[in-house]
Amino acid sequence: MQEETPTQDYLRVEYREDGAATVNAFNDVLIRDLSATLRDLGDDSRVVAVIIAADGKNFCAGADLDWMKRAAHYSAVDNLADATSLALLMYTLDQLPKPTIARVQGAAYGGGVGLVACSDIAIAKMLGFARLRYG
Repeated sequence: MQEETPTQDYLRVEYREDGAATVNAFNDVLIRDLSATLRDLGDDSRVVAVIIAADGKNFCAGADLDWMKRAAHYSAVDNLADATSLALLMYTLDQLPKPTIARVQGAAYGGGVGLVACSDIAIAKMLGFARLRYG
């Protein structure tokens, strides 16, 4: 029997009978909550693996536009704290003491690519990167 624990509207943890925990879900709140959830799953003896997955057509469209609009007005100190939170999320996933699997459907942009890169295994039909022009 699967046990589902809703933590927020944007993050769901599902404990499966086989010991895997499935995480669904980028803004500042998600980064904070996903980091905490991953730490908890790393310490949870019921969990033998963590699967990062998403509902819907795409794995991750990147940063939430409302979050980006707010971040445009952040001070240098706030921007550094924001970037540090994201880096700590990726570090937490990378260093998790359980195997991590990114189950990717559709597009994965921005932080979603980071989640895939920091997972031990990525399962995707196709994974690509958008080319950006700087300057």
